[in-house]
Amino acid sequence: MVSYRDPPIVIHSHIYTDSLFHRDPPIVIHSHIYTDSLFHRDPPIVIHSHIYTDSLFHRDPPIVIHSHIYTDSLFHRDPPIVIYSHIYTDSLSHRDPPIVIHSHIYTDSLFHRDSSIVIHSHIYTDSLSHRDPSSVIHSHIYRDSLFHRDPPLVIHSHIYTDSLSHRDPSSVIHSHIYTDSLSHRDPSSVIHSHIYTDSLSHRHPPIVIQSHIYTDSLSHRDPSSVIHSHIYTDSLSHRHPPIVIQSHIYTDRLSHRDPPIVIQSHIYTDSLSHRDPPIVIHSHIYTDSLSRP
Repeated sequence: MVSYRDPPIVIHSHIYTDSLFHRDPPIVIHSHIYTDSLFHRDPPIVIHSHIYTDSLFHRDPPIVIHSHIYTDSLFHRDPPIVIYSHIYTDSLSHRDPPIVIHSHIYTDSLFHRDSSIVIHSHIYTDSLSHRDPSSVIHSHIYRDSLFHRDPPLVIHSHIYTDSLSHRDPSSVIHSHIYTDSLSHRDPSSVIHSHIYTDSLSHRHPPIVIQSHIYTDSLSHRDPSSVIHSHIYTDSLSHRHPPIVIQSHIYTDRLSHRDPPIVIQSHIYTDSLSHRDPPIVIHSHIYTDSLSRP
């Protein structure tokens, strides 16, 4: 067991790579992972991931792809659990107003709780291609007491908006949120969020920004807990090989476990500037047996 230590465990990873496309401002891909005091503790656990990449195509405003995942006090706690995902991407094609795609997922008090679960999703996208009216797509709050029920809760949201930039194929911004039988259940809990947006600036290959978050059976369970975040963005600037920026975070068996906890972060980015050998930036972080060191 962790012996109530004063300093927390901090796993910190920085990855910088600059001048990926023969440009003056550098590109910065940045990843942070923090996890502290995982078992019966007063401060919460925070798993935090940042990915920044700017000035991908010689433009003045940068592109920012930003992902946050927070989860605190996972076992018999008073404060709620918060799984939080943000994706921001702005000024994708040298335009004045930026595009903002924003997704929030909140779920609180997953185990032995009185309050209901709140799953909150926001999607904003405005002025994608120098057009007069801005597109605003807004989705709000669902509350449903998830405790001790037989059928699972499924919250499903589809949002379509087409002809965003005077093109034939339509742009699809798609959001899914699933959460089923979160407490005292056989199947695992899945909180799933998808965001798709394609063909943002009259180009043939589409841009896909996709975010996945999975968390299953967080307390007294057989399967492990998996908190998973994916961010994909490809073919940002009319080039043949795509850009793939991918981030994975796994953490399993946070309390009373035999196998160790594994926190793993991957970042891949390849063939950014029409060159023969691709760039591969790969980061692994393992920390095992956090309870019973």
